[in-house]
Order: sequence, then C-alpha cells, then structure tokens
Amino acid sequence: MLATWFLPGALLMAPDQADPRRPADQVTWHSAGVDAGLGSELALIGQDGERLRWRMGLLGGAWMGFSPGGSLTFHLMSLDGRFGLPLDLQRGPWGLRLMWAHDSAHRGDGVRADPEAWPEDGGWKPHSREWVEGRVSWRGSGATAQLGIRQITHSVDEGGGLQLVGGLTVQGQGPGPYAAGHVHASAEHGWEPAMSGELGLSWGETTLLRVALVGQTGPDAAGQLAGSPDDWIGLRLELSP
Repeated sequence: MLATWFLPGALLMAPDQADPRRPADQVTWHSAGVDAGLGSELALIGQDGERLRWRMGLLGGAWMGFSPGGSLTFHLMSLDGRFGLPLDLQRGPWGLRLMWAHDSAHRGDGVRADPEAWPEDGGWKPHSREWVEGRVSWRGSGATAQLGIRQITHSVDEGGGLQLVGGLTVQGQGPGPYAAGHVHASAEHGWEPAMSGELGLSWGETTLLRVALVGQTGPDAAGQLAGSPDDWIGLRLELSP
C-alpha cells in the first residue's frame, strides 16, 4: 500500500536554471539596470511508488525591474507576478509537469517619476493571463534537459496562442561550477526566440548561494514588457534551497 505524504518537501521537476521567470530569490545587476526576484515552489502532497513518484503543490514568484535614477536612486519600472498549480510525475530519469498558472504585470512608481521613459502611449497595457503547460524533463548524472509547450487560455490584452520553452543545465553532483541555457518562443511574437544563459558557481549544502554571469537576448518573454527588445549581460546573486 502506497503512503501519501503531506508537505513532502520539494517538487520533482528540476529547476530550469536559466529561465528568467523561474521562481527564486535573486538580484541581477546588468547593463539596463537592476532586476530582483522573489519566489519559491512547495510540494503539498505526493506519493513515492516503486516505479512512479508524484507531487502536487504551489509555486509563486514576483519580478521587479529597477531603472537607475542617479545618487543611488532606483525607480521601480515594472512588477510582474505569477502563481501556479503544478503536478509533477517522475519515473526513472524522466519527468512530466502539468501546470495551470496565472501571470499579471503592473507598472511601477518609476513610470510616474520618469514619464519620458514610459509615456502614457508607450505600450503600457493591461496584462493578465492564464495558461496551461505540459513539460517533459530528462535528468542524467551531470545534466538536466527540459522541453515544454504552453497554451494561453485567457488574456485581457487579446494576446495568446502557443508558446514553446526549453532548457538545459549542466552541473556535477553537489555544489560547484555550472552552465545553463534557456529558450522561449511564442506564436504571439512570430516565434522569435528569447534566449538566456548562465555561467556560475554554487556553494552550500541545505541552502545554495549562486554567483553567475548571466545574459539575455531577444524579446522579453513575459510580463508588461513582453515582446519588447531585452538584450543585456550582467551578474546575478541567488539563494536557493
């Protein structure tokens, strides 16, 4: 008889490390300003069978973009949020995530402080969406690969369609050097790929400190600035379980 575990800890799907919308506690200094993120994933219930494991839980995150204003002043330009209900299944090295999620985005007080940066007709619009996703993963001894497809089911800004996401993380057992890449493309933006990557080091046991050189190119994949050019290189600090 299988035992059902309540609050069993982490979900089963490995993080897509280079995904800029991965829920995590991090700060990034880059050529266009400063980005900060807060977020986590939590498994609420699950079972471990001889052949199949599964977890159901919650995830949530918030992403903030700051623009330098001089004299150590940074204006909050955008605030994007996400929460989701993931179901993870794992058999051997293979995993599957089925998820419903909600995204919403809001302008920050920096828009009022610097109206020339984002004029009223400069593209700000309501942004609230729900979507469903199926994602397959494979985890080996030193690498994790993921490929997923999303479908927008509701959008207040009339955007939608299919989206494809993929990621690859290469890292040995335990803390140490790692490299990761992520790609996102959508029908809404003509399938132009948004690509991001990380090259860094991690330290720690129960909690990891990551320091990484990160970069991004292509249209912003999500949030209030989705579809706008988003090319930069920077340095990221992250704390993660």
